[in-house]
Amino acid sequence: MKKSELMPLNGRKSFYGKAIVEDYGNEHKRLLSYDTPVCEIKDGKVKLLKDWNYSNTTVGHVRAFLMANGFYAGGKAEIAKTYGK
Repeated sequence: MKKSELMPLNGRKSFYGKAIVEDYGNEHKRLLSYDTPVCEIKDGKVKLLKDWNYSNTTVGHVRAFLMANGFYAGGKAEIAKTYGK
């Protein structure tokens, strides 16, 4: 497994180590926000985990993670509707 810092897509310099991507290979990635698993992409499908919407910052991490991996990422309600939470 490889770990890397998620980079923002909105012009910010960084998430300052608070958003980490674990890459397990074979199209399997997991996003950690503040060391908590919040979103997973496996075999081309998004799974929102229990605390994905804990805070606005965490939702921002999820949004950037989705966009960085080629998925649609609107607002909080749209993410919930699109990916099932």
